[in-house]
Amino acid sequence: MTTMPAAAAPTKATAKVSDSTKSPTGLLRGVTLVDIALAKRKRKGALTPMPPDQIAAIDFGGKPVSPSLARWLSVDNEMFHLGPAQTVADMIEREFPVWASAFTVFAQQLPGLCVLFEGWGSDSRRFVYLGVTDDHGEYPVFTVDTDDLPYACINGPVDVWLAQQAGALAAENQYGQVPPAYEPARMALAKKCFGGNRAYADGRLCKDLAPSA
Repeated sequence: MTTMPAAAAPTKATAKVSDSTKSPTGLLRGVTLVDIALAKRKRKGALTPMPPDQIAAIDFGGKPVSPSLARWLSVDNEMFHLGPAQTVADMIEREFPVWASAFTVFAQQLPGLCVLFEGWGSDSRRFVYLGVTDDHGEYPVFTVDTDDLPYACINGPVDVWLAQQAGALAAENQYGQVPPAYEPARMALAKKCFGGNRAYADGRLCKDLAPSA
């Protein structure tokens, strides 16, 4: 359930781009963090940017594209593609019709819209939840997985997640794992939209990423 696959899938209107640098704890966040991640991506080869008018036209259900996502797409339109805004329940029904009923309680926790990272994973999906933002204007990323049993977790802010996927921060060794220094950022969003929980496993909301049976 929680062992991550390798490679591209993690191992188991436009907002004004603010040059946010550090959180109150001194951690790199937002545009500054993804700029470091993008520089790492550039060292592997030229990147294709998304034109500004296309970024402005992204369907976020009337919400602004977050600063880090806007910056990322303005440099790299290759690592991921975003689907249209939809409810979490509709997304799960569309992506995992056989498993949809098993995620009812999870979807009820997230009544807002979400945007899927399309084509990311085979038996798992990652999405940006548009119901809340943190102090940096960044949305949370969630993972939904059906490999073993119905499982979902909150990964943390999208800027941190992108930096992990690009290798600028330590990668996930299990779904939802973030560098310890960024755990408070994840939990701040979890308290806003997920009842302070980290995961959902087999019909139960859980405080731990890998809950005991």
